Amino acid sequence: DTVINIGTARGFSAVCAAKGLAATGGGTVHTIDVIDPDEERDWTTEKKVSDPLAGQRVTMRELIERFHDPNGDVPIEFHTDTSTEILRALNGEVDPDLVFHDALHTYQNVSTEIGLVKDMTDTSPTHVFDDCWLYRRPGRYRPFRDDRLKRLAELRPLRPVLGRLIK
Repeated sequence: DTVINIGTARGFSAVCAAKGLAATGGGTVHTIDVIDPDEERDWTTEKKVSDPLAGQRVTMRELIERFHDPNGDVPIEFHTDTSTEILRALNGEVDPDLVFHDALHTYQNVSTEIGLVKDMTDTSPTHVFDDCWLYRRPGRYRPFRDDRLKRLAELRPLRPVLGRLIK
C-alpha cells in the first residue's frame, strides 16, 4: 500500500504510517513538505508543556530517524516542495491508497490537493484531514474533533489500508 503524507513537519504522522504499514504487510510512505529534510532547525513548539526538543537544532531526517526503524518499518521517501508541485511530479509514479492532509490548511490548497490526487489514480484513495472543519457557515464552525478515531474505525471495513493503520 502507499500512503502520501502532506505536511511532514516533525514527521510523526509519517513514522506512524510507516510502522502501521510494516506491521500489516508493507508499502511505502511518501512525505511532502516545503522544509528540506536535511536543513537543521529549531523544532521547539510554543506549547505550554516542556518540549523535549527545546534548544536542539536537528534536521527533519534526524528527528524521524529517532523513531523510524529502517530495518523494520516501511521506507519513508522525502519530497521537498509545495504539495501541489510534488503531487504533480508524482502523477503516474505513485498510486496512493491513503492521503493524509496536514499542510497549508486553506480551502483552496486542500481542494487543489484533492484534485491532484484524483488525477493520480483510477481508484478512490481515502483522504484523512488534520485540523479539519466539517462545514463552515457564516458565524458558525463545527470542528471535526469529536469521535475522530471512532469515525475512522467505522471506515476500516471499507478501506483496508485504514484497517492496517488504525488498530
